[in-house]
Amino acid sequence: MATKLYDDALLVAEYRKCRRCRIVAEKYGCSDETVRRALIKYGEPRIVRHPREKTKRKATEEELRAIVDEYYATDVDINTLARKHHRAQKTISNAIKTYGHGLKRNAVNGRKITDVELRKEAETLTCEQIALKYDMSEERVYRRARKLGIDVLTKYNGGKWHRRASRYGCKDFDETITLRALIARDNGICQICGMPTDGGDIVNGHIGRMYPTLDHIIPLSKGGTHTWDNVQLAHMHCNAGKCNRMA
Repeated sequence: MATKLYDDALLVAEYRKCRRCRIVAEKYGCSDETVRRALIKYGEPRIVRHPREKTKRKATEEELRAIVDEYYATDVDINTLARKHHRAQKTISNAIKTYGHGLKRNAVNGRKITDVELRKEAETLTCEQIALKYDMSEERVYRRARKLGIDVLTKYNGGKWHRRASRYGCKDFDETITLRALIARDNGICQICGMPTDGGDIVNGHIGRMYPTLDHIIPLSKGGTHTWDNVQLAHMHCNAGKCNRMA
């Protein structure tokens, strides 16, 4: 019979750090029920979450006012503040409308970028540079460019991967990882099937099966990290087929 590498006190101590029975169970190779029994034994209250319930603590009025003051005192945009304070962009926008005096207007043109301007700017600027110039989020710039059929490979990964990393308790997060840099490192080859990817596989704003995507070798849900040694290039359909499996 295998010897246990844990005791009830260790499980309870680990649960106090992450507040997730499933993560503790996966780390020590036990079942969720074992963790729950240890919590009952030591009188530790367990947080029961609905699958669709938000797990992040709601920001207080003082925290929102501090974020609003930082928004007006500096040149940062809403997207940068959302990533810095780990809040949704809509939450910060609503706080600015409630506690501030409206959103800042861009000093260059003070209006939304048009499709013609986006096509012209995409020839020389990246998503990040366009977002800063027109006071937009990088993800919104990329989505609009993809809808117009513009080949913009500097996809913004921050919002999606920040949310997933925060959800699964991933602490190692490399900000330098981008889709363009990943394509250059892997020479545009899918690391799952070995076939080349196609960055132009976009039809009516929807990416196709051969489009390059970022894939985690060890999924974030399995304890993986968002670092260079744990990411690889993959086709859209290869990434979807792999799902959250190791290989």
